[in-house]
Amino acid sequence: MKFSFLKKYLIVKGFLFFCILILLQIVIGLVINLISKNFLFLKDALVIITLQYLICFLIFFIIWKIDKRNLSFVSNENWFLTLGKALPPAIISFGIAFISVMLFISIIDFLPLPEFIKEWIKVPNQGFVEIFDNIKNNQKYKVIVWFFYIIVIAPIVEEFIFRGFLQETFGKIFKKFNLDIILTSFVFAIFHASSLSNALYSLIVGFFLGSQRKYYRSINISIWIHSLINLIGIIYGILLKYYSDKFNL
Repeated sequence: MKFSFLKKYLIVKGFLFFCILILLQIVIGLVINLISKNFLFLKDALVIITLQYLICFLIFFIIWKIDKRNLSFVSNENWFLTLGKALPPAIISFGIAFISVMLFISIIDFLPLPEFIKEWIKVPNQGFVEIFDNIKNNQKYKVIVWFFYIIVIAPIVEEFIFRGFLQETFGKIFKKFNLDIILTSFVFAIFHASSLSNALYSLIVGFFLGSQRKYYRSINISIWIHSLINLIGIIYGILLKYYSDKFNL
């Protein structure tokens, strides 16, 4: 009986860690919302996300200290070697996801939908909105911090949560049809559903991230791919904004 319980725990422990991390983020958001009336600085999106990331890294550290095997999905491979492997799939996944979203938006534009629904479908990722708004308002230090968060911190945190704890659990439960990759990708998309286009983009990117994580049995490569995709997205956005303003497009 004791062995059976232990076996079940070992299967679902990754999911338990996933739930703890998600619930903590929700609680932090609710607490900040309640006390922000008295502490106005807590209304700043940068402050909120900083607190959330700090809590995540604290939980990662506690999980690691309890038992290093809890983070067995992190390999000891040289990170620069992993970067070389990550570059081609990062470019391919970004290209496929970007083209798919553009085609999807083009189709939506032709459909007889209310304008507010079309606008919601096109809403970009909040992190990218923040970085471009701060560039526009010449908030240099905030641009640097947001850039660091989007390129470095967000990929690490999200890969630990989704391709790490969650996909590891799905992989132990579902052995066929790559259901671990598919289910993790759908959950990843749901958590990025600030708009339908963003959810679709995240679904496609998530599938590539999950596939590479499964192939290499490590989140090291998915962290790099995630980081490179975000970097490509920011560079594209900056270039698009520059040429749009220059040629009044």
